[in-house]
Amino acid sequence: MRAQHKQVAAYLSSAGFRAKVAARKARGQRGIIINAGSPNLISSTIVTLKVLREQLDCKLPVELVWHTAEEMDDGTLAALRQHWGPIVGISLSSLPWPAHHRAKEQVQQPGWKQGFFGKVMSLTVSSFASALLLDADSIPLADPEGLWNDASFKATGNLFFPDFWATPVSNQKQELAYDMAGLEHIPAQALLAGGKGRLRRDTESGQLLFDLVKHADVAEWALWINSFGDAVYKTVWGDKDTYGLAFAVAGKAHVFNQLQVPPGAALAWRNGSLLVKATHQTQAGWQLAGM
Repeated sequence: MRAQHKQVAAYLSSAGFRAKVAARKARGQRGIIINAGSPNLISSTIVTLKVLREQLDCKLPVELVWHTAEEMDDGTLAALRQHWGPIVGISLSSLPWPAHHRAKEQVQQPGWKQGFFGKVMSLTVSSFASALLLDADSIPLADPEGLWNDASFKATGNLFFPDFWATPVSNQKQELAYDMAGLEHIPAQALLAGGKGRLRRDTESGQLLFDLVKHADVAEWALWINSFGDAVYKTVWGDKDTYGLAFAVAGKAHVFNQLQVPPGAALAWRNGSLLVKATHQTQAGWQLAGM
C-alpha cells in the first residue's frame, strides 16, 4: 500500500493531473453523481430522480455511474434521460484503468465489496467542478442545490454528514487503518475533529458535497485507500470513514468539514419484525424507516 502511495503522489505532480483539474475548473459545472448500476439500485435511482426533478424542481445535471455493461442497458439509460435529464451515463469498466493506482486484477478480487471502490472512483472520473455524491436510495427532502450556499462548504470545499455511530478514539481496528495510510492515529484524528471533540460521529457517505477542483487530490487519495479494500475494510466500514483519512493523507485534515448536528430519524413501531441480533429472533419494536 505504501509503495503504491509513491505512484499516486507522482501522478498528483503530473501535467496530466493538472490538465484534468484545469478542465473541470474551466467547465465550472455543478452536478449530482449517483451510483446506479444493477437492478437493485435502478428502482431506487428512479425514485430519487423522480423526486429531484418532479417534486423538488432540481435542475442540476446528473452523472449516473455503474461498474460493468451488464448493470445498465441502453434502453434503460435512454428512458431515464427522456424523463429526468440532463443525465450523462458513465460505465467505469469502459474507462481506462488509472495506471497510478493498484492493478485492476488486484482491486477486483472476489470476496470483498468493490462497490465502495466504484463509488469513490466516480469522484475521480467526474467532469463536474463540484459534485454532490448521492447514494441511489438517498432521497433529498429539498432541492440539494442549496447546499452549495452553505458557509462551511464555501470556506472548506467539502461538506460531510454524521452517521449515528461514534467510534471511540482508542478503537484498535481504526488505529490500523490510520497506520496503513501512513498516519499517526491520535494527531490525525485531533486535526480531523477540528477541536470539536474526539468522539465525533462517524461519517455517513450516503450524501457528501465535494469541490473536485480544490480537493481533486483528496479524491485520488480516497481511491488509493479504497483500492486496498481487502485490507482496509477489515478496519473501517466501507468507504464512509476513508474520506477523513484521505484528507489527512493529503495534508488537509484541518479543513475536513463534517456537520456536528446528529442525524434525525423516522421510526416505525412494528410487530414481530424487529430482529434481535443476540438471539436471532424477532419481536415488536421501533425500526428505522429513514434518517
